[in-house]
Amino acid sequence: MANFYFSSSTPTAGQKSFYITLNWNRRVTGLSQSDVTVEGGTIVVFEDFASLQRRGPTHIWIDVDAVLSRLRITVAEDAVDQGNDEQSIEWNFGTPVTLTAGQTLAEPGGIVTVTADFNADVTGITAADFSATDADAAAVTLQNFRADPDDASVYKIDAVMPASGSGTVTVKLAENAATEGNTEETVEIAYSPVSVVLTDDDTDDIIDYGGTVKLTATFDRAVTGIAAADFSANVGTLSGFKKVSDRIYEITWTAPASGRGTATITLAEDAASEGNPEITRSLTYPTPPATVTLSALPTSVSNGAAATVTATFSKDVTGVDADDFSADQGAVSGFTKVSAKVYRVTWTAPTSGTDTATITLRANAATERNAVARVKIGYAPAPPATVTLTRGAASVFTGRATRVTATFSKNVGGVALDDFTADVGTVSTFTKVSAKVYRVTWTAPASGSGTATITLRANAATVGNPIATVEIAYSPEPPATVTLSALPPSVNSSGKVTVTATYDKDVAGVDGTDFSADVGTVSGFTKVSDKVYRVMWTAPASGRGTATITLAEDAATVGNAEATVEIAYAPIPPAMVTFVAGVTFVGNRKTTLLTAMFSKAVTGLALDDFSADVGRLSGFTPVSATVYRVTWTAPASGRGTATITLRANAATVGNPVATVEIGHSPEPDATLTAGPEFSDTYDETLGYNVLPESLGALKRVYPNGAVVSLGNVYYTDRPYNIAQTRMLSIEDDLHLCAGYGNIDEVLRYNSPASQADNMVHIVYGKTLHYVLPQFSPTGSVYAGLATLAKDINATLSFEKNLIMIADRRPYRASTQGATGTGTRDLSFSDANKAFPKSGYLFIGKEILKYTGISGGAFTGITRGVLGAAVQDHPDKSRILYLDTLIKSEGVGQPYKTITLQADVNRIFNVIRDSAGIVEVRDEDSIARYGERPYILELGLTRHEKAWIEEVFQSYLEELSTLQQIVNIQVVPDFSLRLGQIVSFTYAGIFRAMRIISIRYERTATHIRGRTL
Repeated sequence: MANFYFSSSTPTAGQKSFYITLNWNRRVTGLSQSDVTVEGGTIVVFEDFASLQRRGPTHIWIDVDAVLSRLRITVAEDAVDQGNDEQSIEWNFGTPVTLTAGQTLAEPGGIVTVTADFNADVTGITAADFSATDADAAAVTLQNFRADPDDASVYKIDAVMPASGSGTVTVKLAENAATEGNTEETVEIAYSPVSVVLTDDDTDDIIDYGGTVKLTATFDRAVTGIAAADFSANVGTLSGFKKVSDRIYEITWTAPASGRGTATITLAEDAASEGNPEITRSLTYPTPPATVTLSALPTSVSNGAAATVTATFSKDVTGVDADDFSADQGAVSGFTKVSAKVYRVTWTAPTSGTDTATITLRANAATERNAVARVKIGYAPAPPATVTLTRGAASVFTGRATRVTATFSKNVGGVALDDFTADVGTVSTFTKVSAKVYRVTWTAPASGSGTATITLRANAATVGNPIATVEIAYSPEPPATVTLSALPPSVNSSGKVTVTATYDKDVAGVDGTDFSADVGTVSGFTKVSDKVYRVMWTAPASGRGTATITLAEDAATVGNAEATVEIAYAPIPPAMVTFVAGVTFVGNRKTTLLTAMFSKAVTGLALDDFSADVGRLSGFTPVSATVYRVTWTAPASGRGTATITLRANAATVGNPVATVEIGHSPEPDATLTAGPEFSDTYDETLGYNVLPESLGALKRVYPNGAVVSLGNVYYTDRPYNIAQTRMLSIEDDLHLCAGYGNIDEVLRYNSPASQADNMVHIVYGKTLHYVLPQFSPTGSVYAGLATLAKDINATLSFEKNLIMIADRRPYRASTQGATGTGTRDLSFSDANKAFPKSGYLFIGKEILKYTGISGGAFTGITRGVLGAAVQDHPDKSRILYLDTLIKSEGVGQPYKTITLQADVNRIFNVIRDSAGIVEVRDEDSIARYGERPYILELGLTRHEKAWIEEVFQSYLEELSTLQQIVNIQVVPDFSLRLGQIVSFTYAGIFRAMRIISIRYERTATHIRGRTL
């Protein structure tokens, strides 16, 4: 047995094409429209898909009755062959009602009757069931509610329009106002003052004495009370009043029989019972005669030529024809009415003689009257034309052709090919370009040289012309010159080179057989253009030498000299390799990374290509096609130096042998002591020497043992709890290092935050060795800093023995000595108090120190002036800029030695192609600053992708292939100031950059500066 259910939206009374679906649970057959009964509507479309597919639907569209109060749909029992139960669905609409207004447009204060027709007898209707509002939702008065005495289905009520203005009133009958139920209905009534327009039928603006004009008053709505007496005229008479409709009224005005003036016809104010404004219409009588002007174009012509004569009237006229025009000489023809104001004729001059003709338009040619009008046109015989002969080229090669052009001064006829001649060569291909321009082709003789004269005969044109000539030189074509070039100019064995033959002009006849080589092979001939031809030369598979590629003599049809080019070829060179260790000294059982950096991409390396005389190797890792790493583990005991070797030809392309040495020894087990200014301890848990005061004045140890002070290192006021950037410029080497995360973790050796994936460490140049003595917060330097801080009301802070002077104390830093309170922002002028008397320079929120602190080192530098040269000073001073700890290895007396080595592959968060943003990854920073803090971009390319416009110019030239930007995080609450200055030196020149713009965005802070 089959089952189904109904699905549809909710119908409304009077709805057209209401759609309902019978959803069957199976495929059924036998259903027809007669099996479906509809009460309160009519089936208009019946579509049955239930017999075509499983669970197919039956679609029915019904027009719902607008009068009946319900819709019921019934499917008969066993309507389908598979059997089904009878089912019905029903909707009740309530009694339908029609709400209408006696007027759709009424006057302010007018009364409009609204009628509700329920189409059936109903009860329960009262005045309270009606409501009315204006456009501002203000209530409108309703009155005189009444039932129709003869029809119990009809009720009426009067709506009183607002007393002034215009707008719309909406009258509403509430839903279920009738006891029997009904739908909610509304009707809108517009109200506004009566308006009227007065027009006339005088379309041609012509009113003669006694002439009549019909005037029409058109109202915007039906009105009553209009009569002939409501119209008046100051002159003339009114008659023939007529009511055309309730909105349109007509009357006729008759002009006076004499005199002239303006009549004003008036419709009186409130002529209509519904009220109206006064309105007037003005008419001028009688109409003055038209004025007319006669003009000619052109004003002089040749014998037999024509001119156009135009009569232009001041207003529309009638009655003008060809007979109204005449001429004392020549002939008038071709009359044309251009418009009701403009008329034209054509005048043709006599065929001979010289004189002036007068063309006349007679008086009163127009029905509306006009004065006589005349125009004069001169005529004379036409002069002969002048002509110029020009050439397409001043000279041509033998057998070649060029164009010769005859340009006349005016339109001519009669010119033909045989009017052109040449003393040598041939004339052909005559072309009429226009009535003024004619062209032929001249072809030079096949041999010899000389000058040809091309002639256009006299009177070739019908109108006449003088003789004209032009000269063209001709000579044999010279051979072409050709240059042979090769790219690249040298290749490895079996390499390919593109050889290009470039001619100085278009040539023909060149092909692949014209190229040859003494060694290697030539193939792939290509014609790039009529001037450029190419072949591919392939070098021999072995050997070394120079090949000569030859283009044959006269390869081109026009001829050319033999051309050659030489290409050097040689075997592919082996790759160069640099072998470095992460550290130069480790404790026993400790590990370090070894990195092999090849000069180009290589293959074929494996762990067994590396060997160590002591210790063991593991963890072979190809970092890239040019960088490979292994891990070396020191022996368990003993002391000495291990040699790790990368064998020769480990790479398939070949390479020399490379070695690196690493010292090893047992871990120290006693506290190292030093002089009064240095102390160090060994931390058993961390497994290395803890140097809480390992930073201070940087010094360099030269191979001869000399020690040179390079300057002090200072901590700067950067965002709290975020690791910083360090940058050094020492002896023409560039060093940059950056990291992020909790600063204690970054500064702690071997912590997660200080690992390779969390630190940027870029070094270019030779490996540098530095020594770091202890810096003690005592003595003259400390006293000078304390005095400076107090003078400028700043705070002198210490953190891990890093010194900072700033306008606030950094996170976890301590203060000592007599210092300022740091309660105000520091200004640039404060820097003048620190420079140069103390040897320290305070700029913005950073303190930098010249290495030469003696007074003589600053001779010639004006106090407070930036950008002064110091390269000639005795100490060749440098400014050092360092924000974070330099990782240290090894212990010495009385200094601790550190080593910075080149490792360009340990780069974190490098931006390529100007894309990418540094993101906070450690949980502490994410919790404090969010997923994407602001960034301060430090550019290291010559493309100026960031905020330093000039940084170590010679480095940018040398490192032209460097395409990297290192990003340094800056938290949103870090305040930068316009005018703040960042300083550095290069080659002994003191440089500075002032910040000139800061733009904050959601994901970045963009900073621009200008070099001072």
